[in-house]
Amino acid sequence: MSDIDPGRALETYRRDGIVVLHDFLSREDVNAIRRGGEQIREHFHHIYGATSPVKTRGGWRLDIPPVNLVRQGGAQYADAVGRMMAHPFIQTACKAILGPDWNVTALVYDYREPCNDPLPPENFEPGYPPAYYWHVDHGRPALKNSGIFTLRFQAYLNDTDFERGAMGYAAGSQRLVKYLRTCLNEIATPVSPVPIIDTHQSITKAKDALDAHGYELDGEYRELYDSFIATVPTHDLASADTAYSASAGSVLMFDDTGMHRGNFVNTDHRYVFRCLCMPIAGRFKDWTSAKNSLARSYYKSTLNQPFRSLM
Repeated sequence: MSDIDPGRALETYRRDGIVVLHDFLSREDVNAIRRGGEQIREHFHHIYGATSPVKTRGGWRLDIPPVNLVRQGGAQYADAVGRMMAHPFIQTACKAILGPDWNVTALVYDYREPCNDPLPPENFEPGYPPAYYWHVDHGRPALKNSGIFTLRFQAYLNDTDFERGAMGYAAGSQRLVKYLRTCLNEIATPVSPVPIIDTHQSITKAKDALDAHGYELDGEYRELYDSFIATVPTHDLASADTAYSASAGSVLMFDDTGMHRGNFVNTDHRYVFRCLCMPIAGRFKDWTSAKNSLARSYYKSTLNQPFRSLM
């Protein structure tokens, strides 16, 4: 993908929250990532495999921090992922968006087939909404840090359209969500806590809370709000118009504070791989996170490519 225009791609990302890198991976790389995912699943699913019915409906999902994969002797299964993350554009994009100090926090392998199992109930814990409805991430963490987000690279490992569960994303909504979170933090008091923004419904509740305090949305964000409601009028809307279809080997680069959803797989299957990337500064919440940071620093100085790019 030497023909990527980094400036244009980053401009699209900052405006829309998402950009599609069509045919970013070769067929050989796609096959290598698929094989590696199966090998990681074989060796580590008992530790890192998802158990929630929300995450396993119609298939399986595995989330593993790369530092743990390396520690446990599985780095060779992610060599194709390392090559992907070492791509000059991805390195440039991560530094431009996340700053000079960032790392990959998790590798996610997600496989689904058509499924008739009933949906889990909607009475989920606030801050952790189901991924098959419109939602944003970092509900609870954003109460303390309204600008928190993860930069995600999602690779389609098979041709993926709306009927195969292509991801839905409301372009520009990441700017609206960050703005609403910042405004809510400004009006919060000990007796009137900040509401969590995590679902489609919470966007309207956030606006209502600001209206009640006489806090009008700035013009740009009023337009974003109106556009979002017009594009995604209900929390369970499934629409090909908002689905990002692309061929195998294409990569979606997106901000996970934008409203998004995983559409249902109605035919064939969907196999995606995701790299989650975040800035390093300010994330030492406990001894474990500090220890992992030290391990990443060690591996970055001792590992050769492509594994170094996973750190």
